Amino acid sequence: MVEITITKRRRVEPTQACSNFAPDSSAHYPLGCLYSSLAYKQTPECLSSDSQGAFVITSPQPNPASIDVITGDVFLTESTKTTVYKTPMRIVEQYHQKHIITHVKWHQNGTFLATADEIGKIAVWNLEGSVDRWSLTYEIDLHQPLAALIWLRSERSHTGSEEIRKDRVLGPRNPYGQLGFVAVTVYGEISVHYQRNGEIFSTFSTMLPKSGRREIGRPDMGCFGMALSGLDAWQRISHASMVFDKDGTICLATYYSSVQPKYVQLYKISVNFPIKGCQEAIICQTITKLRLSLPLLENLAKEISDPDYAVTQILLSHKNNNLQLSVGLGKKTVDTFDAYFGRWQLRRVGQAHNITSSKISHTDRQELSCIQGFAIKGRFITSISSTNNGAIALGLSDGSTHLEYRTKGDFSLLKITPDTKENDKSCGPGFWEVTNPQPFKEKCSDTILTIKFSPHETHMLYLFSSGKLGIARVTEEYTTVESMKNAICVIEQMLKLSLLNNTDKLDLTTELVRLGKVPEHKDTPERVVLETLVAYETYCNQGDIRVFSFERKKEILEIPVKRSEEWCPTQMGNAFGLAMSTFRIMPEKRIQYKNLSKAIQLPVILECFVASCTSERSVVSDILEKYSLDTRVNLSFSPDALWSLVPLATWTLDYMRWLLQQWSVLFNTRRPKSSPLADISGRPVHAVLLIHKPSRIALGRILTFIHHFIHFIISSTYELPHILESQSLLQRFASNLLQHAPVSIKDVLSFLKALDSIEKSDIEPSSRGWNILLSSRIPHNQKVELERITEEYKATCAQPAIYMETHADYPMDVIRKRRIDFSAPVRACVNCHQMSLPMHPNGKPSDPTSFASWYQSIGNRCLCGGLFT
Repeated sequence: MVEITITKRRRVEPTQACSNFAPDSSAHYPLGCLYSSLAYKQTPECLSSDSQGAFVITSPQPNPASIDVITGDVFLTESTKTTVYKTPMRIVEQYHQKHIITHVKWHQNGTFLATADEIGKIAVWNLEGSVDRWSLTYEIDLHQPLAALIWLRSERSHTGSEEIRKDRVLGPRNPYGQLGFVAVTVYGEISVHYQRNGEIFSTFSTMLPKSGRREIGRPDMGCFGMALSGLDAWQRISHASMVFDKDGTICLATYYSSVQPKYVQLYKISVNFPIKGCQEAIICQTITKLRLSLPLLENLAKEISDPDYAVTQILLSHKNNNLQLSVGLGKKTVDTFDAYFGRWQLRRVGQAHNITSSKISHTDRQELSCIQGFAIKGRFITSISSTNNGAIALGLSDGSTHLEYRTKGDFSLLKITPDTKENDKSCGPGFWEVTNPQPFKEKCSDTILTIKFSPHETHMLYLFSSGKLGIARVTEEYTTVESMKNAICVIEQMLKLSLLNNTDKLDLTTELVRLGKVPEHKDTPERVVLETLVAYETYCNQGDIRVFSFERKKEILEIPVKRSEEWCPTQMGNAFGLAMSTFRIMPEKRIQYKNLSKAIQLPVILECFVASCTSERSVVSDILEKYSLDTRVNLSFSPDALWSLVPLATWTLDYMRWLLQQWSVLFNTRRPKSSPLADISGRPVHAVLLIHKPSRIALGRILTFIHHFIHFIISSTYELPHILESQSLLQRFASNLLQHAPVSIKDVLSFLKALDSIEKSDIEPSSRGWNILLSSRIPHNQKVELERITEEYKATCAQPAIYMETHADYPMDVIRKRRIDFSAPVRACVNCHQMSLPMHPNGKPSDPTSFASWYQSIGNRCLCGGLFT
């Protein structure tokens, strides 16, 4: 267990197979009190996982009410050094005013979060790039607690285990905007809330059929007694679960703890939006009813017909395109608790009816058929969750977690059913124990309240009743060659899907790095990342989804692709993020990680100069194409962006001098032939950034821009709109940028043009550019030609002053290229860990950079596409 302080880095030491992150102080109710609460109403949803790698956690009672975002290296459970951030959501806490938050749901795109509390207030929050910046998009007060909430699907996603395809959007879809959700209250009211325009939402509602209305004329309960006990004229839904069926309809399961005999009701909900003259409508139909009592209970589950058994959890899920209902029941004995887990599957059965003596009609109906059931002694079920493939996870009152084995052939990395019976302490057949029971104070257990999974289901997250958050890896150990081969194929395909769907990849890269620790597969991470990025770049150029198929994998590596001279930052930033997040946690890849962090910034800086230039595009293109330094053709720049371009120019010039120093030291140092460093192509080096064509072209164009930028500041007439008195300071600063430069821009551009001559054609295998960055090795077949060019430009680009340059890696703002002194709050990317200063959306007078248009457009996210925390 390791404590986390807000937004500060702490070292995490994992214990056994899991890592626990706990608040400063924690408390929880006794087991008897917790069991009574679960039997009366479902436990609040205190944990929600995001597709972008952020996890929202609310503190369970009796701990003080709070809601926080957990980000960082939460999946590095087998590492001794990890960084985890805990950021409080103050605006959400203030909105709900210390009321218990019962539901926390992320939207599928990972930027919107819905929260609901115990009094029925629902709010939708927008994540604005950084986890400490939220804005309220929608709010409504239903005046009654929620039983279930589900987001309507709005975006198509890519799926597929072998052939990737783009799925259609199933279920009701908001025709007017992106957001929409369905809420069900404890008194049976179903309401649909959908976005009209921006913060304008509309809603319509109806009631569940047969919502369990109480008999108000009961002689044993007067009106005052009913009000004091919280009972009015309606039965209260104690447990509910809602999920999309395979055809897109919404399925709802409800249970009333106060109704006898016990049963679970299953509904089908259809939503019609008001379009083309049609009125809005919510159609709710009863599918079937599961009776949890004799004589209708099946023989497999007769044990739970005991009236002392109470339902503690229900869950709807899908497995093999079949809708399944999982029910957890508990019973209190003299000195302990017992539990029962049952699973039913919805099936269609035929039924014959006698119309006449000679005529019989046949109808189909749906019913829930029991497919699994087992008893659990000495503990009760406190949480039920499910993976995308339908594998069930159980949390028990003793703090242990159990997960169902995956079926062979499932597109997943979960542990598969072993060939031999394992001697473990699993709760039932087909399950394995993920984590051991967790003790709490005074020899009592710390129960599990909520279980969630990482975006690609390689890790399981679970919340204890004390408020601790645990994380455990749930993948295979890969003891055979076949299991290792299958895992590599699954990881590679999942990485491709994550790039297409723009989801977080940290759980996958963690698993990929773990595979690379096997001696026979030490090169596997680099190879898998290379093949994934090549396929993704080929797709970005050609738009053909078939490039992701396994059959064309070898072919794609050699496909001649007409490569654009600069990479689009919005498209390729996500790809850079994959490589950087993988190499960042591999100590032997530090040089490659630094090269990637430099290469990703060059096209972005170039775009900033292009966006700030006000000259005609044809003139700009002609100057950049020729690397022209002729100031007779002047380039003009927006006065709002002048100060913002100064740190970009300074960073580029420092980068140029550092790179020339790395190149000169590499090629001009004499080494003994017996030295292991004699072969300059046998180890990763930083100098490959000059061989990497897109980075080299971007550097040449930025240097051309800098030359014209300095000339504009010194010789042109303009007026700074925000800080008028700083114009003279800006001119002095610009005139000193190149005053003491050891190498002139003109000489550097000539050297870059000479390097361009090595690559005779723009048509080249698509793997080559990524291979240079990921391996960071000088191509062996170009070594002789590179040595000749280096010797030719030694007099101009390898002067003694180059070797005397000192380059300290100061912490730098990845967006604005300003040095960070940590006197102000600092943001860090959850993906690549690069830092950035807080953004000012409306501009800040003391920070002229904040008024630049390019900063307002790219400052919300990191260059690699990751969230700031």
